[in-house]
Amino acid sequence: MPSYTISRHPEGITLNRREYILDENDELMLFDTADKAMDYLSEHMDLPSRDVSELEDYNILIEKEG
Repeated sequence: MPSYTISRHPEGITLNRREYILDENDELMLFDTADKAMDYLSEHMDLPSRDVSELEDYNILIEKEG
């Protein structure tokens, strides 16, 4: 089953290593689908878009792990 992560580059600088969403145990938070990752983001922040590809313009990345 595919897993998806949510990340961003600090300060929007792609040379910086990505920061990932972590769970309460400081482990990488994984989502079954990109839609579930999007739902999580929608619950925790005001998103500029619900389109995964458009979020990249705002330095938010939802990607398949691996």
